[in-house]
Amino acid sequence: TVRYLPESFEIPWNPNTRTEVSTLCISQFRYSAQIRPSSVVTKDYTFKRPGWAGRFDQEGQYQDYQRTQYEVYDYPGRFKGAHGQNFARWQMDGWRNNAEVARGTSRSPEIWPGRRIVLTGHPQANLNREWQVVA
Repeated sequence: TVRYLPESFEIPWNPNTRTEVSTLCISQFRYSAQIRPSSVVTKDYTFKRPGWAGRFDQEGQYQDYQRTQYEVYDYPGRFKGAHGQNFARWQMDGWRNNAEVARGTSRSPEIWPGRRIVLTGHPQANLNREWQVVA
């Protein structure tokens, strides 16, 4: 649950552009997916502690549509100490930020950046789920 944001609300998909203005719906919805890295292994070395392993792994999330063998090996990892795990997670988030993108059109004044919506009624069943508006 994302705090400080209003709860998500359902909004139907209706491609009929002649719908009344009072009907809140999404009239256009385009989905695309890209192959992005599925995991990262980051490693670093310090001369002060040569025996330090300095290796951290991070798996990506939401990989239902792609293989899980697209690994990035990052050396030197440009981190020191225990911050490597967080750094690997941030790298993975950055590399996967556009793995799934949807663009839509709606007349609803309830949709703004940061708001979460649940698309309903789309003929492609896997798109009928929660989405977060980013722009």
